Amino acid sequence: MCAIRRSQIVLSLFSYTASRQVSAESLSIIEFRCQDHSAASLLNDVQMAYTILCDDYKRVLYDIKNGFSTGDQLQAQMSALQQGLKERYMQFLNERQMNYIASVGQEYRLRGLVIQKAIYGDLSLKEPNKLVSMETITEQHLKGPFIDVTVQLQLLCVRGTLNVNSGGPMSYAFLPGFYNPLEIATSDLMPCFEVDAQLYVLYLFKGDVHEVTISDGTPFKLPMRTHRVYGSYIKGPYADGNLAVLVHGDSTHR
Repeated sequence: MCAIRRSQIVLSLFSYTASRQVSAESLSIIEFRCQDHSAASLLNDVQMAYTILCDDYKRVLYDIKNGFSTGDQLQAQMSALQQGLKERYMQFLNERQMNYIASVGQEYRLRGLVIQKAIYGDLSLKEPNKLVSMETITEQHLKGPFIDVTVQLQLLCVRGTLNVNSGGPMSYAFLPGFYNPLEIATSDLMPCFEVDAQLYVLYLFKGDVHEVTISDGTPFKLPMRTHRVYGSYIKGPYADGNLAVLVHGDSTHR
Protein backbone atom coordinates (compact mmCIF):
# COMPACT_ATOMS: atom_id res chain seq x y z
CA MET A 1 0.00 0.00 0.00
CA CYS A 2 1.19 3.49 -0.75
CA ALA A 3 3.14 4.96 2.19
CA ILE A 4 1.42 8.26 1.54
CA ARG A 5 -2.33 7.91 1.05
CA ARG A 6 -4.06 9.36 -1.99
CA SER A 7 -5.82 11.84 0.28
CA GLN A 8 -2.45 13.13 1.41
CA ILE A 9 -1.33 13.58 -2.18
CA VAL A 10 -4.53 15.47 -2.96
CA LEU A 11 -3.87 17.64 0.08
CA SER A 12 -0.36 18.33 -1.19
CA LEU A 13 -1.75 19.36 -4.57
CA PHE A 14 -4.37 21.60 -2.95
CA SER A 15 -1.77 23.16 -0.66
CA TYR A 16 0.54 23.81 -3.56
CA THR A 17 -2.00 25.31 -5.93
CA ALA A 18 -3.29 27.51 -3.13
CA SER A 19 0.01 28.81 -1.81
CA ARG A 20 2.75 27.59 -4.23
CA GLN A 21 4.83 26.41 -1.29
CA VAL A 22 5.41 22.75 -2.20
CA SER A 23 9.03 22.38 -3.26
CA ALA A 24 10.51 20.19 -5.97
CA GLU A 25 12.15 18.18 -3.18
CA SER A 26 8.74 17.53 -1.62
CA LEU A 27 7.44 16.12 -4.89
CA SER A 28 10.51 13.90 -5.22
CA ILE A 29 9.91 12.52 -1.72
CA ILE A 30 6.27 11.76 -2.56
CA GLU A 31 7.34 9.98 -5.75
CA PHE A 32 9.98 7.95 -3.91
CA ARG A 33 7.65 6.82 -1.13
CA CYS A 34 4.62 6.08 -3.26
CA GLN A 35 4.90 2.67 -4.91
CA ASP A 36 1.16 2.26 -5.55
CA HIS A 37 0.54 2.40 -9.32
CA SER A 38 -3.04 3.54 -8.70
CA ALA A 39 -1.64 6.83 -7.40
CA ALA A 40 0.77 7.38 -10.30
CA SER A 41 -1.62 9.43 -12.41
CA LEU A 42 -2.48 11.64 -9.45
CA LEU A 43 1.18 12.16 -8.68
CA ASN A 44 1.70 13.07 -12.32
CA ASP A 45 -0.98 15.76 -11.95
CA VAL A 46 0.82 17.14 -8.91
CA GLN A 47 4.07 17.36 -10.85
CA MET A 48 2.33 19.03 -13.79
CA ALA A 49 0.73 21.60 -11.49
CA TYR A 50 4.12 22.28 -9.93
CA THR A 51 5.70 22.79 -13.35
CA ILE A 52 2.97 25.18 -14.51
CA LEU A 53 2.89 27.30 -11.39
CA CYS A 54 6.68 27.61 -11.22
CA ASP A 55 6.90 28.89 -14.79
CA ASP A 56 5.71 32.36 -15.77
CA TYR A 57 5.08 31.41 -19.40
CA LYS A 58 3.27 28.17 -18.61
CA ARG A 59 1.03 30.00 -16.12
CA VAL A 60 0.05 32.54 -18.79
CA LEU A 61 -0.59 29.75 -21.30
CA TYR A 62 -2.71 27.89 -18.75
CA ASP A 63 -4.82 31.03 -18.22
CA ILE A 64 -5.26 31.44 -21.98
CA LYS A 65 -6.25 27.79 -22.49
CA ASN A 66 -8.84 28.00 -19.74
CA GLY A 67 -10.40 31.27 -20.88
CA PHE A 68 -9.09 33.50 -18.10
CA SER A 69 -7.69 35.99 -20.65
CA THR A 70 -9.82 37.71 -23.31
CA GLY A 71 -9.80 40.61 -25.77
CA ASP A 72 -6.88 43.04 -25.77
CA GLN A 73 -5.37 41.35 -22.73
CA LEU A 74 -5.26 38.05 -24.63
CA GLN A 75 -3.55 39.61 -27.65
CA ALA A 76 -0.93 41.30 -25.49
CA GLN A 77 -0.26 38.13 -23.50
CA MET A 78 0.05 35.99 -26.64
CA SER A 79 2.53 38.41 -28.21
CA ALA A 80 4.69 38.48 -25.07
CA LEU A 81 4.39 34.71 -24.67
CA GLN A 82 5.49 34.03 -28.23
CA GLN A 83 8.55 36.25 -27.96
CA GLY A 84 9.49 35.00 -24.50
CA LEU A 85 9.29 31.30 -25.35
CA LYS A 86 11.36 31.71 -28.50
CA GLU A 87 14.03 33.64 -26.60
CA ARG A 88 14.12 31.05 -23.84
CA TYR A 89 14.35 28.26 -26.43
CA MET A 90 17.42 29.88 -28.01
CA GLN A 91 18.97 30.58 -24.62
CA PHE A 92 18.60 26.91 -23.67
CA LEU A 93 20.44 25.84 -26.83
CA ASN A 94 23.20 28.41 -26.47
CA GLU A 95 23.89 27.58 -22.82
CA ARG A 96 24.08 23.82 -23.38
CA GLN A 97 26.18 23.51 -26.52
CA MET A 98 29.17 22.02 -24.70
CA ASN A 99 27.01 19.57 -22.74
CA TYR A 100 25.40 18.45 -25.99
CA ILE A 101 28.75 17.94 -27.72
CA ALA A 102 30.02 15.94 -24.74
CA SER A 103 26.91 13.72 -24.69
CA VAL A 104 27.08 13.00 -28.41
CA GLY A 105 30.80 12.25 -28.21
CA GLN A 106 30.37 9.82 -25.34
CA GLU A 107 27.45 7.98 -26.95
CA TYR A 108 29.32 7.68 -30.26
CA ARG A 109 32.33 6.17 -28.50
CA LEU A 110 30.13 3.65 -26.71
CA ARG A 111 27.96 3.00 -29.79
CA GLY A 112 25.07 4.12 -27.67
CA LEU A 113 22.08 6.41 -28.23
CA VAL A 114 22.67 9.36 -30.57
CA ILE A 115 19.72 11.57 -31.51
CA GLN A 116 20.29 12.54 -35.15
CA LYS A 117 17.10 14.53 -35.62
CA ALA A 118 14.06 15.34 -33.49
CA ILE A 119 11.20 17.72 -34.29
CA TYR A 120 8.08 18.54 -32.30
CA GLY A 121 4.84 20.20 -33.41
CA ASP A 122 2.38 19.80 -36.27
CA LEU A 123 3.84 17.01 -38.41
CA SER A 124 0.89 16.68 -40.78
CA LEU A 125 1.50 17.01 -44.51
CA LYS A 126 0.97 20.14 -46.58
CA GLU A 127 -0.23 17.98 -49.46
CA PRO A 128 -1.50 14.67 -48.04
CA ASN A 129 -2.71 13.52 -51.47
CA LYS A 130 0.95 13.13 -52.50
CA LEU A 131 1.81 10.77 -49.63
CA VAL A 132 1.83 7.62 -51.76
CA SER A 133 4.50 9.04 -54.07
CA MET A 134 6.80 10.18 -51.25
CA GLU A 135 9.79 7.95 -50.54
CA THR A 136 10.85 9.85 -47.42
CA ILE A 137 8.86 12.58 -45.70
CA THR A 138 11.09 15.61 -45.05
CA GLU A 139 10.56 18.82 -43.14
CA GLN A 140 9.68 20.59 -46.39
CA HIS A 141 6.63 18.33 -46.73
CA LEU A 142 5.24 19.24 -43.30
CA LYS A 143 2.54 21.78 -42.58
CA GLY A 144 4.07 22.95 -39.29
CA PRO A 145 4.74 24.80 -37.15
CA PHE A 146 7.33 22.64 -35.43
CA ILE A 147 10.59 23.16 -33.56
CA ASP A 148 13.88 21.25 -33.58
CA VAL A 149 14.44 19.42 -30.28
CA THR A 150 17.47 17.31 -31.21
CA VAL A 151 19.68 18.89 -28.56
CA GLN A 152 16.99 18.73 -25.89
CA LEU A 153 16.43 14.99 -26.29
CA GLN A 154 20.13 14.16 -26.47
CA LEU A 155 20.66 15.92 -23.15
CA LEU A 156 17.97 13.71 -21.58
CA CYS A 157 19.84 10.52 -22.54
CA VAL A 158 21.34 8.67 -19.58
CA ARG A 159 23.77 5.79 -20.19
CA GLY A 160 22.41 5.02 -23.64
CA THR A 161 18.75 5.27 -22.67
CA LEU A 162 16.04 7.90 -23.03
CA ASN A 163 13.00 7.44 -20.81
CA VAL A 164 10.27 10.08 -21.15
CA ASN A 165 7.09 10.38 -19.08
CA SER A 166 7.69 7.20 -17.11
CA GLY A 167 5.29 8.52 -14.46
CA GLY A 168 2.41 8.92 -16.90
CA PRO A 169 1.26 10.99 -19.89
CA MET A 170 2.26 14.66 -19.86
CA SER A 171 2.77 17.02 -22.80
CA TYR A 172 6.34 17.13 -24.09
CA ALA A 173 6.03 20.92 -23.86
CA PHE A 174 6.97 20.45 -20.18
CA LEU A 175 10.35 18.89 -21.03
CA PRO A 176 13.45 21.07 -20.55
CA GLY A 177 14.01 23.37 -23.52
CA PHE A 178 10.68 22.48 -25.17
CA TYR A 179 7.58 24.49 -25.93
CA ASN A 180 4.56 23.65 -28.08
CA PRO A 181 4.72 25.87 -31.20
CA LEU A 182 1.07 25.13 -31.96
CA GLU A 183 0.08 27.07 -28.87
CA ILE A 184 1.65 30.33 -29.97
CA ALA A 185 2.52 30.33 -33.66
CA THR A 186 -0.67 31.09 -35.62
CA SER A 187 -0.66 34.14 -37.90
CA ASP A 188 -3.07 36.12 -35.70
CA LEU A 189 -1.18 35.15 -32.50
CA MET A 190 -4.10 32.97 -31.45
CA PRO A 191 -3.27 29.51 -30.09
CA CYS A 192 -4.22 26.44 -32.13
CA PHE A 193 -5.53 23.79 -29.75
CA GLU A 194 -7.40 21.75 -32.38
CA VAL A 195 -4.27 20.11 -33.83
CA ASP A 196 -2.32 17.62 -31.72
CA ALA A 197 1.44 17.97 -31.58
CA GLN A 198 3.63 14.98 -32.37
CA LEU A 199 7.29 14.15 -31.87
CA TYR A 200 9.53 12.58 -34.50
CA VAL A 201 12.89 11.10 -33.51
CA LEU A 202 15.59 9.75 -35.83
CA TYR A 203 18.39 8.13 -33.84
CA LEU A 204 21.32 5.76 -33.90
CA PHE A 205 21.85 2.87 -31.50
CA LYS A 206 24.79 0.50 -31.91
CA GLY A 207 25.32 2.12 -35.29
CA ASP A 208 21.86 1.14 -36.57
CA VAL A 209 19.33 3.73 -37.72
CA HIS A 210 16.03 3.96 -35.84
CA GLU A 211 13.01 6.25 -36.15
CA VAL A 212 9.68 6.78 -34.44
CA THR A 213 6.80 9.26 -34.48
CA ILE A 214 4.92 9.64 -31.19
CA SER A 215 1.76 11.50 -30.16
CA ASP A 216 2.32 14.32 -27.68
CA GLY A 217 2.49 13.19 -24.08
CA THR A 218 2.82 9.46 -24.76
CA PRO A 219 5.32 7.74 -22.43
CA PHE A 220 8.18 6.22 -24.42
CA LYS A 221 11.62 4.72 -24.07
CA LEU A 222 14.56 4.66 -26.49
CA PRO A 223 16.06 2.55 -27.92
CA MET A 224 13.43 0.05 -29.08
CA ARG A 225 13.93 -2.79 -31.55
CA THR A 226 10.61 -1.94 -33.20
CA HIS A 227 12.03 1.45 -34.22
CA ARG A 228 14.90 -0.03 -36.23
CA VAL A 229 15.12 0.93 -39.91
CA TYR A 230 15.92 -2.02 -42.16
CA GLY A 231 17.77 -1.31 -45.37
CA SER A 232 18.09 2.33 -46.32
CA TYR A 233 14.40 3.27 -46.23
CA ILE A 234 13.62 6.06 -43.76
CA LYS A 235 9.96 7.06 -43.62
CA GLY A 236 10.51 10.39 -41.91
CA PRO A 237 7.93 12.15 -39.69
CA TYR A 238 4.85 9.96 -40.09
CA ALA A 239 1.90 11.62 -38.39
CA ASP A 240 -1.19 9.69 -37.28
CA GLY A 241 -3.26 11.40 -39.95
CA ASN A 242 -1.22 9.75 -42.70
CA LEU A 243 -2.87 6.41 -41.99
CA ALA A 244 -6.28 7.93 -42.68
CA VAL A 245 -4.93 9.34 -45.95
CA LEU A 246 -3.74 5.89 -47.04
CA VAL A 247 -7.03 4.22 -46.11
CA HIS A 248 -9.01 6.89 -47.94
CA GLY A 249 -6.72 6.61 -50.94
CA ASP A 250 -7.14 2.83 -51.08
CA SER A 251 -10.93 3.09 -50.92
CA THR A 252 -11.04 5.55 -53.82
CA HIS A 253 -9.17 3.13 -56.09
CA ARG A 254 -11.43 0.13 -55.49
